[in-house]
Amino acid sequence: MALPLAAAPFVRMPGARSATRDDGRARHAATAEPTAVAGRLRVLVVDDDAALRSTCSSLLKLSGYDVTLASRGQEALDLLRRCGYDIVLVDLHMSHVDGLALLRTALATRRDTVVIVMTDNPSLDSCIEALREGAWDYLPKPFSAAHLQILVGRAAHTLQIAHQARDIESGATEAPSPSDALTLLGTAPTFRRTIELAKKVAQTDASVFITGESGSGKELIAQYIHRQSSRAGRPFIAVNCAALPEALLESEMFGHRKGAFTGAVRDKPGLLEAANGGTLFLDELIEMPKSIQAKLLRVLQDGIVRRVGSEATDAVVDVRFIAATNGDPEASIAAGALREDLYYRLCVVPLVVPPLRERPEDIPPLAEYFLAAFWSRHRGRQATFPRFSDGAIRALVANPWRGNVRELQNLIEKVAVVAEPGALIRPHDLGFAPDPASAAEPEPMPEVASPAPEPEMSAPVDVPAASPAPDAAVALAVAVPQDAAPAPVPVAPTPGATSNGAQLPAAPDANPASLIATLLEESYHAARDRVIQQFEMQYLLWLVNRAQGNLAEAARIAGVNRTTLYRMMERNGLQRAPSLGWLTEVEAHESSEHHDGDVRSAAASSSPESDA
Repeated sequence: MALPLAAAPFVRMPGARSATRDDGRARHAATAEPTAVAGRLRVLVVDDDAALRSTCSSLLKLSGYDVTLASRGQEALDLLRRCGYDIVLVDLHMSHVDGLALLRTALATRRDTVVIVMTDNPSLDSCIEALREGAWDYLPKPFSAAHLQILVGRAAHTLQIAHQARDIESGATEAPSPSDALTLLGTAPTFRRTIELAKKVAQTDASVFITGESGSGKELIAQYIHRQSSRAGRPFIAVNCAALPEALLESEMFGHRKGAFTGAVRDKPGLLEAANGGTLFLDELIEMPKSIQAKLLRVLQDGIVRRVGSEATDAVVDVRFIAATNGDPEASIAAGALREDLYYRLCVVPLVVPPLRERPEDIPPLAEYFLAAFWSRHRGRQATFPRFSDGAIRALVANPWRGNVRELQNLIEKVAVVAEPGALIRPHDLGFAPDPASAAEPEPMPEVASPAPEPEMSAPVDVPAASPAPDAAVALAVAVPQDAAPAPVPVAPTPGATSNGAQLPAAPDANPASLIATLLEESYHAARDRVIQQFEMQYLLWLVNRAQGNLAEAARIAGVNRTTLYRMMERNGLQRAPSLGWLTEVEAHESSEHHDGDVRSAAASSSPESDA
C-alpha cells in the first residue's frame, strides 16, 4: 500500500488538453508514450463530474491504458460485478452507492485490483477509513495531470510485479536461478549483518544510503540489493557524481532537448529515463553540485523529469535510488555541500560496509578466490595453480589494507601474472617482509607429467579470458549449459591424497592466520563456534569444487554420507548451483524447502548401490 501523495502543482504539457469544472478549476491531460505494461491494464474511472471523467480518460488513454467511464454509482457497481478491472479510480462521495461500497465490491470481484479513492473533501478520518477498507492510495481533489500519471504509473508497476510473482508460482515463467545472483564472500559478523540488512531492504522500494571506505565494495552491495529486489529484471544504472563536470552531469542524468546547448543536435533522454522501473545508483553523492541536488529532489518527490532546455515535463519515472559515499554525509551537510532534505530523502535505510581490516577472517578466502580467478584468466586452466604459504596468509591478514578489497584484488592479480606454475607464494612474493615461521615450509613438489594440484580451499570460479576483472568481494556465478561448463582442474598426487587420487581434508592448522582474528577477545565457546563455522564454510567450498559438483563423490572424499553433507550445507546457508561445480548462498525463504527435498533424495541414494 502506497502512502498518500501531496498534491502537485498543475503542469501543462505539449499537446495537453484542458477541461474546466463548474468551479473554474482546470485539469490538464499530458501526453505520454504508451507502454507495454499500460497496454494490458484496464482502468475504471467512477465520478459524477463529467469534466473530470473526460480529462482522466484522455490522459490515461494517451498513456496506453484501456479506460472505462462510469457516472453513477449503480452503473459502476454493475460494471465491477460483471467485469474485472486492474485499476479503479472512484469518488468517495457518489450518489445512491457510496464510494466505499464500490471499493469493497471491486476487491471482492478481483482481489488484486488496485483501488484509488478520490474526494473533494479530504480529511484524516476519511483517508484512514478508505485505507483500512483496502484502498491502495488516497487522491485529494484537485490534482494535477502529473500527479495522476505518477500515481497510476506506480499502481501499474505494482500490478506488474504481482503478475510476475504469480507467473513464477504457477510455473508460467522460470524463477531466477541462485547461480544468477551475486554471491558475496565473507563470514565476518559485521559484514554478514550488512548483507542481512541488504536482503531485507531489497524486498522493498525504500531508498538506501551506503557508506564505507573507498574500495570496500559499496557498488557491489548496491548491485546485490538490485538483484534481490522485484526490479531485478529492469536496468541497474550507476552514476559517478564526482567524475563529470556540472553541465555534463546534468545532461547525462536528466537528458537534454535539441538546441539546449552547443552540440545538442538531437533530443537525448537521460539516465533517469533509462533507469525507469529499475535502480539508479548515485556514487559519491556528496560531490554532486547543489543545483543538481535541487533538481534531483523534485524527481525523488514526484518522479517528474525535465530535460535540459525543456520548459515542460518530459517524463514521469519510477526509479529506486541507492546512494553511496566514502565520506561523512553529516559533515557534508554541516559544511553546506549536501542538502539536508535530499539526504533524508535518500537515507531511508543506511548501510555501512566495514573496511577489510575489520574483517580479517575474510582475507584468506578472498585472496584464494582472486588468485583462482586471475590465474584462470592470465595463465589458463591447464597451467598448475600456485598456492599461498602459511606465512603469506599470515602476512595478508596482518596488512592494514587502506585500499580495502580493491587493493587486495590488485595485489593478487600482480601475483597471478608473475608467479610460476605450481609455485609456493611466500610473503616476499607479495611485497611483505619475510616471515621467519615460513622458512621451514617445504617447497612444492616439482611438476610431473600428471596434472598439477589445485589451490587449497579456493573459491572456484570460471573467468573467461575476455570477461571483466572479478569484482571486489564478490563472485558472480554465471549459469552456463552443462556442455559449456569449465573443464576440471587437474590434480596431482599430494601428500594428503589417497591412493585413488582423492584429496583428504587439509590439516586443521592449514591456514591458521585466517582464524587468529576469530580467537581474539572471544570467550572459549564463542571462539570455538566461530572457528568451526569458518572451517565448515571453507571446507565445503573446497570439497564440492574438488568433486566437480558430484555430491556423492564429495561425501566419499569427506568420509560422510550425503545426508550429513546436505545438513552441513544447510547449516552454512549453502546450496549447489544447478549447472556449476561450486556452492552458492541459498535464500532464507527457500532453504528449508530445498533441504527437505535434498535430504529425501540423499537418503534414497546414500546406499552403496546408488553411490556406485
